[in-house]
Amino acid sequence: MTPPQDDNGWRNAGMALMLPLMMASAALIGCAIGYYLDRWLGTRPWLFLLFLVLGFVTGARETIKTVRGLNKKKK
Repeated sequence: MTPPQDDNGWRNAGMALMLPLMMASAALIGCAIGYYLDRWLGTRPWLFLLFLVLGFVTGARETIKTVRGLNKKKK
């Protein structure tokens, strides 16, 4: 009979992949929204830049929130 295996390695690898993807996807979604609003309203490039910054801020906020949640679970 084999002893139960520890899944921490896989969990850590998943987190290492998820956190940068979370930040990048938020920024890309913000870019897309800003781009299409700029095309529709003719305000090029201001809404693109605004939503890019909002995407970065949102991605960073969610990443920090996730990391803090993981730290609370470990304690």
